[in-house]
Amino acid sequence: LLDCQISASNFVPLGCDHFQDSGVFCIDVDECEVDNGGCEHNCTNVIRNHTCSCLPGYLLEGNGLNCTDIDECEVNNGGCEQNCSNSEGGFTCQCMPGFNLDPNGLSCTACSDGDVRLVNGSSVMEGRVEICINNTYGTVCDDRWDALDARVVCRQLNLSTDEVTPVRRSHFGSGYGVIFLDDVACNGTEDKLTDCSSSELNTHNCDPLREAAGVICGVPCLNGSVRLMVGDDVYGFYTGAVGDADPLDYYQDKQLRRGRVEVCVGAAYGTVCNLQWTNQDASVVCRYLGYSPFGAVPVVNEHFAEEALTHVLSHVECQGSEVSLLACPHDSSVDGAECGPDHDAG
Repeated sequence: LLDCQISASNFVPLGCDHFQDSGVFCIDVDECEVDNGGCEHNCTNVIRNHTCSCLPGYLLEGNGLNCTDIDECEVNNGGCEQNCSNSEGGFTCQCMPGFNLDPNGLSCTACSDGDVRLVNGSSVMEGRVEICINNTYGTVCDDRWDALDARVVCRQLNLSTDEVTPVRRSHFGSGYGVIFLDDVACNGTEDKLTDCSSSELNTHNCDPLREAAGVICGVPCLNGSVRLMVGDDVYGFYTGAVGDADPLDYYQDKQLRRGRVEVCVGAAYGTVCNLQWTNQDASVVCRYLGYSPFGAVPVVNEHFAEEALTHVLSHVECQGSEVSLLACPHDSSVDGAECGPDHDAG
């Protein structure tokens, strides 16, 4: 202030007391608004100053402004089991010929033709199915993928086949690598997936982002749970895991809301006999699956081509407001002569 022009030679002008003291209100300057504060990567404004930081994979230099790439491969080989390749801002692990990079991105595993593995599941009992061909893991397409195919995968992995659920539509993430198999058609008794019939190797009409097959092995269902085997063009498929968070999102097409009703009784899924199957019964199923119960239509007298299951309910008589089929009056002892394989309710 002493460098500024003053109105009088006296530093305390006459007629001025402390009730007239001057003040200021200072606003912090955001240095990051001008040329990013000189920072090469990230600039963070703080009171009376600013700080620079770097993106992952980079180290801040001594000048506090510039960033240098970190060579992660120099420390413990980047955690890679075999080869580590540094790149700008990151690194990748690579495997030697005859080995495959595991889903963790670090380990390498040798595979033999016909080997299968499950990836992206929440446990070892579930995941997207990948099969090894020519020492490389690839994808299985979900066309015609059903419980018989899923049972073979679970058996091959020495997992329980008592209650298996085939899942489709890349429920466990998009496919990886080459699509090796399509139109798999197992009878359920095979020891390996490659023992089943399928389209010619590497021949498919699949979108790997949306049509990767998966399985859930040996996980008992909850009593009263309901799932649909729905029609996808000519072929049928099940829902994903019981209790999908948003089935409306899982089945984006309207045509995917129609199919065979299966209900869990005694920790296993079975079908419902279509005798006395009505709109009220159908509305209970639709509400349970997260659809609107209004306008639900029962499907009867239709042959569902998928694996035949045991009828666990018949003569269901819902009023339409029940929370599950088991809450409706029904008959649990099904007459096989009265209700044959072609009497599944949908």
